[in-house]
Amino acid sequence: MTRIVKGCNKGLTPFGREIKKYTIDRGITIAEFAEAVGADDNYLSQIMHGRKSGRKYIKKIRTLLGNIV
Repeated sequence: MTRIVKGCNKGLTPFGREIKKYTIDRGITIAEFAEAVGADDNYLSQIMHGRKSGRKYIKKIRTLLGNIV
């Protein structure tokens, strides 16, 4: 069972929470996930918080999450 510390997901969109859960479950960092997507980790964080649409990366992110669009 994945345990997420209360408050650490503050401000994340549901999509951002999905990415966070994925990285925790696999024991990887957001930076490693961002690298796999081809994005900067700061930019990925902005996508996760809903500040950027991330249109360029959404398909790749969904593929990695297993939810192929």
